[in-house]
Amino acid sequence: ARRVKIKGIDGSGAVLEENVDLNGTNAVTTVGSFRHVNDVFVSKVGAGSDFNVGTISVSNNADDVVLYQIAAGESQQQSASYAVPLNHFGYMTSFVATATGDCQISVWVNKQPDVSTAFKQVLTTIAGQGAPVTYNLPNPFQIDGGGIVEFRAKSLTGGDVKAAADFQLLIEKE
Repeated sequence: ARRVKIKGIDGSGAVLEENVDLNGTNAVTTVGSFRHVNDVFVSKVGAGSDFNVGTISVSNNADDVVLYQIAAGESQQQSASYAVPLNHFGYMTSFVATATGDCQISVWVNKQPDVSTAFKQVLTTIAGQGAPVTYNLPNPFQIDGGGIVEFRAKSLTGGDVKAAADFQLLIEKE
């Protein structure tokens, strides 16, 4: 890949988007500072290819923790986390979760990341191997601007389990 687009929020909670030109092997620093990354996708590939041929990693400022990865050929990171921009509201209306084994899937929300790093568990369901769980919220719950929602999974059998979640979040300006 030659370029990725990063979308998220900055330290004030405002929307931040940046196109980052890659050099193929070395770390590249963004111009802006992201508090939370919501999306990373390949926006330009090299000649002779329709997708990224190598793994693209997005790390924290210290470059000691990989936050997201785009596998070769995937063109977009997959993350079950989202930060609602300042002066907006987010409303979770539904989600689908699946797993490679029996696990507990939980929705966690941090409503005030500036005040506390603590997340609160707001909903839990069980997912089994290969059996997707669809959850429609008759009363969508609100996430205020600056708040972060994320999905977490915990094995019920003690073994390794991979889980995935897809959620619908309506964003509305104040």
